[in-house]
Amino acid sequence: MTDDNDLVKRLRDRAKQERLIQANNEAVAAALMGQRLLFDQGHRSPSNTYAVRLSLDHEKCAKQDAELAADWDEAADHIEALTKQLEAARLDAKEAKARIEELQSRLRWVIEERDDTFARMLRRAEEAEAKLAKAVDETLDAASAYMKKQYGIEALSHPVDRARIIAELKGDKT
Repeated sequence: MTDDNDLVKRLRDRAKQERLIQANNEAVAAALMGQRLLFDQGHRSPSNTYAVRLSLDHEKCAKQDAELAADWDEAADHIEALTKQLEAARLDAKEAKARIEELQSRLRWVIEERDDTFARMLRRAEEAEAKLAKAVDETLDAASAYMKKQYGIEALSHPVDRARIIAELKGDKT
Protein backbone atom coordinates (compact mmCIF):
# COMPACT_ATOMS: atom_id res chain seq x y z
CA MET A 1 0.00 0.00 0.00
CA THR A 2 2.81 2.39 0.81
CA ASP A 3 4.26 1.91 -2.66
CA ASP A 4 0.85 2.61 -4.17
CA ASN A 5 0.45 5.73 -2.06
CA ASP A 6 3.91 6.92 -3.06
CA LEU A 7 3.13 6.25 -6.71
CA VAL A 8 -0.17 8.13 -6.48
CA LYS A 9 1.64 11.05 -4.82
CA ARG A 10 4.28 11.08 -7.58
CA LEU A 11 1.58 10.97 -10.26
CA ARG A 12 -0.29 13.85 -8.61
CA ASP A 13 2.96 15.83 -8.34
CA ARG A 14 3.67 15.17 -12.01
CA ALA A 15 0.16 16.35 -12.93
CA LYS A 16 0.74 19.50 -10.87
CA GLN A 17 4.05 20.12 -12.69
CA GLU A 18 2.34 19.63 -16.06
CA ARG A 19 -0.29 22.19 -15.08
CA LEU A 20 2.45 24.67 -14.13
CA ILE A 21 4.13 24.05 -17.50
CA GLN A 22 0.72 24.44 -19.15
CA ALA A 23 0.21 27.79 -17.39
CA ASN A 24 3.65 28.94 -18.52
CA ASN A 25 2.96 27.93 -22.13
CA GLU A 26 -0.41 29.69 -22.04
CA ALA A 27 1.26 32.82 -20.64
CA VAL A 28 3.89 32.79 -23.44
CA ALA A 29 1.19 32.21 -26.07
CA ALA A 30 -0.89 35.05 -24.62
CA ALA A 31 2.14 37.37 -24.52
CA LEU A 32 2.83 36.71 -28.20
CA MET A 33 -0.83 36.97 -29.20
CA GLY A 34 -0.25 40.52 -30.39
CA GLN A 35 2.17 39.30 -33.07
CA ARG A 36 -0.37 36.67 -34.16
CA LEU A 37 -3.07 39.30 -34.50
CA LEU A 38 -0.73 41.39 -36.63
CA PHE A 39 0.08 38.34 -38.74
CA ASP A 40 -3.64 37.57 -39.15
CA GLN A 41 -4.16 41.07 -40.55
CA GLY A 42 -1.85 40.20 -43.38
CA HIS A 43 0.86 42.27 -45.07
CA ARG A 44 -0.66 45.52 -44.00
CA SER A 45 0.83 45.11 -40.51
CA PRO A 46 4.42 44.15 -39.81
CA SER A 47 4.69 41.00 -37.59
CA ASN A 48 7.47 38.87 -36.26
CA THR A 49 7.11 35.43 -37.93
CA TYR A 50 9.26 33.76 -35.29
CA ALA A 51 7.04 35.16 -32.51
CA VAL A 52 3.94 33.90 -34.35
CA ARG A 53 5.39 30.38 -34.65
CA LEU A 54 6.50 30.48 -31.02
CA SER A 55 3.00 31.54 -29.94
CA LEU A 56 1.38 28.70 -31.91
CA ASP A 57 3.89 26.17 -30.53
CA HIS A 58 3.26 27.28 -26.94
CA GLU A 59 -0.50 27.13 -27.47
CA LYS A 60 -0.19 23.59 -28.84
CA CYS A 61 2.13 22.59 -25.96
CA ALA A 62 -0.32 24.04 -23.41
CA LYS A 63 -3.05 21.74 -24.80
CA GLN A 64 -0.71 18.75 -24.65
CA ASP A 65 0.33 19.63 -21.11
CA ALA A 66 -3.34 19.80 -20.07
CA GLU A 67 -3.91 16.34 -21.59
CA LEU A 68 -0.82 14.96 -19.83
CA ALA A 69 -1.93 16.39 -16.50
CA ALA A 70 -5.36 14.83 -16.99
CA ASP A 71 -3.72 11.49 -17.85
CA TRP A 72 -1.53 11.59 -14.74
CA ASP A 73 -4.57 12.37 -12.57
CA GLU A 74 -6.59 9.64 -14.27
CA ALA A 75 -3.81 7.13 -13.63
CA ALA A 76 -3.65 8.19 -9.97
CA ASP A 77 -7.44 7.92 -9.67
CA HIS A 78 -7.36 4.48 -11.25
CA ILE A 79 -4.64 3.27 -8.87
CA GLU A 80 -6.55 4.65 -5.89
CA ALA A 81 -9.75 2.89 -7.04
CA LEU A 82 -7.89 -0.39 -7.55
CA THR A 83 -6.25 0.00 -4.16
CA LYS A 84 -9.66 0.46 -2.52
CA GLN A 85 -11.00 -2.60 -4.36
CA LEU A 86 -7.98 -4.60 -3.26
CA GLU A 87 -8.44 -3.51 0.34
CA ALA A 88 -12.14 -4.45 0.19
CA ALA A 89 -11.20 -7.84 -1.28
CA ARG A 90 -8.65 -8.33 1.50
CA LEU A 91 -11.30 -7.54 4.10
CA ASP A 92 -13.70 -10.00 2.41
CA ALA A 93 -10.94 -12.60 2.37
CA LYS A 94 -10.22 -12.00 6.06
CA GLU A 95 -13.91 -12.42 6.87
CA ALA A 96 -14.08 -15.58 4.77
CA LYS A 97 -10.95 -16.94 6.44
CA ALA A 98 -12.38 -16.19 9.88
CA ARG A 99 -15.63 -17.96 8.93
CA ILE A 100 -13.70 -20.96 7.60
CA GLU A 101 -11.64 -21.13 10.79
CA GLU A 102 -14.82 -20.94 12.87
CA LEU A 103 -16.39 -23.76 10.85
CA GLN A 104 -13.20 -25.82 11.11
CA SER A 105 -13.21 -25.35 14.86
CA ARG A 106 -16.84 -26.43 15.11
CA LEU A 107 -16.17 -29.41 12.84
CA ARG A 108 -13.18 -30.43 14.96
CA TRP A 109 -15.38 -30.25 18.04
CA VAL A 110 -18.06 -32.39 16.36
CA ILE A 111 -15.46 -34.93 15.25
CA GLU A 112 -13.92 -35.04 18.72
CA GLU A 113 -17.37 -35.51 20.28
CA ARG A 114 -18.18 -38.24 17.77
CA ASP A 115 -14.83 -39.90 18.41
CA ASP A 116 -15.42 -39.69 22.17
CA THR A 117 -18.90 -41.18 21.76
CA PHE A 118 -17.58 -43.92 19.50
CA ALA A 119 -14.77 -44.66 21.94
CA ARG A 120 -17.28 -44.91 24.82
CA MET A 121 -19.50 -47.21 22.75
CA LEU A 122 -16.50 -49.34 21.80
CA ARG A 123 -15.40 -49.59 25.44
CA ARG A 124 -18.93 -50.62 26.46
CA ALA A 125 -19.05 -53.21 23.69
CA GLU A 126 -15.66 -54.59 24.74
CA GLU A 127 -16.79 -54.67 28.38
CA ALA A 128 -20.01 -56.45 27.39
CA GLU A 129 -18.04 -58.92 25.25
CA ALA A 130 -15.67 -59.58 28.14
CA LYS A 131 -18.63 -60.16 30.49
CA LEU A 132 -20.21 -62.49 27.96
CA ALA A 133 -16.96 -64.40 27.49
CA LYS A 134 -16.59 -64.70 31.25
CA ALA A 135 -20.18 -65.88 31.62
CA VAL A 136 -19.73 -68.37 28.77
CA ASP A 137 -16.48 -69.65 30.33
CA GLU A 138 -18.15 -70.02 33.71
CA THR A 139 -21.12 -71.77 32.14
CA LEU A 140 -18.90 -74.05 30.06
CA ASP A 141 -16.72 -74.80 33.08
CA ALA A 142 -19.82 -75.65 35.12
CA ALA A 143 -21.24 -77.81 32.30
CA SER A 144 -17.89 -79.52 31.80
CA ALA A 145 -17.57 -80.22 35.51
CA TYR A 146 -21.12 -81.54 35.62
CA MET A 147 -20.50 -83.89 32.63
CA LYS A 148 -17.27 -85.10 34.12
CA LYS A 149 -18.90 -85.74 37.47
CA GLN A 150 -22.04 -87.35 36.09
CA TYR A 151 -20.72 -89.15 33.05
CA GLY A 152 -16.96 -89.09 33.41
CA ILE A 153 -16.56 -87.26 30.07
CA GLU A 154 -14.08 -84.45 29.37
CA ALA A 155 -16.38 -82.17 27.34
CA LEU A 156 -16.24 -78.51 26.33
CA SER A 157 -12.76 -78.05 27.68
CA HIS A 158 -10.97 -77.65 24.35
CA PRO A 159 -10.33 -73.97 23.33
CA VAL A 160 -11.69 -74.59 19.82
CA ASP A 161 -15.00 -75.79 21.25
CA ARG A 162 -15.20 -72.74 23.46
CA ALA A 163 -14.36 -70.36 20.56
CA ARG A 164 -17.01 -72.01 18.35
CA ILE A 165 -19.67 -71.66 21.05
CA ILE A 166 -18.74 -67.99 21.67
CA ALA A 167 -18.88 -67.28 17.92
CA GLU A 168 -22.34 -68.88 17.72
CA LEU A 169 -23.52 -66.78 20.64
CA LYS A 170 -22.27 -63.64 18.88
CA GLY A 171 -24.12 -64.63 15.74
CA ASP A 172 -21.07 -65.47 13.61
CA LYS A 173 -21.75 -68.17 11.01
CA THR A 174 -18.17 -69.48 10.78
